[in-house]
Amino acid sequence: MAIAYSEDLRKRAVALIEDGKKIEKVAKLLNIARSTLFRWVRQKQNEGSLAPKKDWRKGYGNKIPDLEKFEQFVKDHHGMTATAMAEKWGSISVRVFCKWLKRTGFTRKKKATVISSGMKKNVSYIWKQ
Repeated sequence: MAIAYSEDLRKRAVALIEDGKKIEKVAKLLNIARSTLFRWVRQKQNEGSLAPKKDWRKGYGNKIPDLEKFEQFVKDHHGMTATAMAEKWGSISVRVFCKWLKRTGFTRKKKATVISSGMKKNVSYIWKQ
């Protein structure tokens, strides 16, 4: 995750711009994007502060807030495929459902049925002996 610019650097950059330096020159001098400088100037005008925002992103929201309920659901529907379980759970994609299965230590069923041709070969082989 990227680290925010310090408040001191922000203050110096905005002070240079307010003193009459062009944003392009300040951007080259401090090696900061012009759009960032425009945003800092706007932030100082609107909020009066140049402090970086704290905890602005903590990741995506949890699609499964109750982990124990999810684990019980998976135990109750263990014979279903991941796609079928995701549809039954509702409001969650199959990809996210599979990710949560992996996080909780469950393996996922990939196909609805076993391959019958493989089963026949094994059965006939067993009967031959």
